[in-house]
Amino acid sequence: ALLERGRDRFSRFCAPCHGVAGDGDSYIAHAMTLRKPPSLVDAAAASLSDDRILTVIASGYGLMPSYASAIPVRDRHAIASYVRVLQHREVAFDQLSPEQQQEARRWLR
Repeated sequence: ALLERGRDRFSRFCAPCHGVAGDGDSYIAHAMTLRKPPSLVDAAAASLSDDRILTVIASGYGLMPSYASAIPVRDRHAIASYVRVLQHREVAFDQLSPEQQQEARRWLR
């Protein structure tokens, strides 16, 4: 339920700039010439602590505004959890446990 909520909130608030895959590739990003939204799935983003991700959502960063008034704390945690899922998408499917494969199939449809 947490990841489903995170995916929904990510789609609404984050994906327009950061892209559906979190890779910084979106229609809006292509139009931004001053500074493009960063990837949320590269090594630099993956090294950020959960607290840092939550702080950025709440306070903004660079050209990104604060979403503190638009995204409740519970939803910020759901988004951060979903971003962690996006960061691990490049694991080979056959390297996942049977339970993880079943869960992945559910999310990839």
